[in-house]
Amino acid sequence: MKQSNVTAIARAVLFRRVRTVLIRPLVQKLIKQKSAHWSPNMVSDPIQTSLLKLIDEKKKELKPKKAAKAGKTEAAPKSNVVNTMDALRRSIETDLKGRKAG
Repeated sequence: MKQSNVTAIARAVLFRRVRTVLIRPLVQKLIKQKSAHWSPNMVSDPIQTSLLKLIDEKKKELKPKKAAKAGKTEAAPKSNVVNTMDALRRSIETDLKGRKAG
């Protein structure tokens, strides 16, 4: 390999992770067949690609939804909380109206 001034790089699964490894003893024929000019496009990380895709999907899910037209007034959001004093007043009012009508 020193004669050809070339190194070989491969991927292998070691200890449950994909690792990039340097292969030293290669046959000259194999070096000639597989050699190419290196560019950054030759290297890809499928784990990082899938992780970035997952992050983008989560960001899209968490983005606040655009509000309807700004000209419309928004009603107060419905709540499960009940004001007992208001409920008591309405109850008394309906009871009084029922007595007056009857």
